[in-house]
Amino acid sequence: MYILNLSNMLSANDRAFFNLLLFFLTCVPNFCEAMNLNIVSVMLGGNPAYEFAVAAPTYDVAFEDAEVTFPGLFRNVTRRSIFRLGRSKTCDDEMQLLYDALGEIVQTLDRLDGETIVQTPGCTGMASVLGDVAREMNFPLLLVAGGDVFRDEVRFRTVLGFGPADHSSLRDGAILMLRTYNWTTVSLLCGNLYQFAAPFDVTACSALRGGLRQLSHQFTVHSADFDPARTDTYEAMLRNVRSKSRVVILFCLLQFVSPLMKAASALNMTNGDYVFLSPQSSIFPGQLKRPWSKNDSSDDPVNFLTFINYMRA
Repeated sequence: MYILNLSNMLSANDRAFFNLLLFFLTCVPNFCEAMNLNIVSVMLGGNPAYEFAVAAPTYDVAFEDAEVTFPGLFRNVTRRSIFRLGRSKTCDDEMQLLYDALGEIVQTLDRLDGETIVQTPGCTGMASVLGDVAREMNFPLLLVAGGDVFRDEVRFRTVLGFGPADHSSLRDGAILMLRTYNWTTVSLLCGNLYQFAAPFDVTACSALRGGLRQLSHQFTVHSADFDPARTDTYEAMLRNVRSKSRVVILFCLLQFVSPLMKAASALNMTNGDYVFLSPQSSIFPGQLKRPWSKNDSSDDPVNFLTFINYMRA
């Protein structure tokens, strides 16, 4: 039995970004010693998940850690930042800030000597526009954003991104996983009826449900909307699931995972014959604390769950 926790952890993703960058630099013999390397960070707007005040210190710490681990690696590396402050509530706002900053970006890149790498923590829309600029100016662009748009290897041939992290990509990733393990019959339990349901749960469940139903020739999908606060409904719901599929994808807040898994255990559904997946996302690390992590017995079914992190674009 596994549970998938897809948490929105910007700093962890940015550190993964720099691990990839370090891999690139260290795998090319004498890359840094042979030429000057410019790393330009483009940070626009004030989105609380990746604004300048959040992203810039993260990059600083990552480089400092890298210098400790690989002394002298960045001897010939020059870092520059291009940023615009402000409150960008949407990706469209951030794209407008990019248009305003394009002149400075082009002028900065034209003045640099040596090889240049541009990176941005920006949203998918902004990153796609910057990707077009990267193609035309022929410089590598490293992203933490994701989305189906970046699958176009012709349009974004100079772009290197991480695993896509938007709702549509979560849907596609889940479908690929189901295909990999030949799981063709799936139950979706969507906690949409809870009065404080997280927008992520509602949107992600709807996106996956729609994607699987479009592939009805490959998958059989059983879906149920429920109120996770109504623990008295768990048994009947899980009995219905048990008779239909062995793969259960659960969308609800973490606080409801433990009682639901205990109900599943009472029905002998935690013996290894069933797979439980529960995508989770949060901007705030404190919300990722598992409420069952203390004062539970060692045989609690949730103590056997495996967690994996996820970042939303």
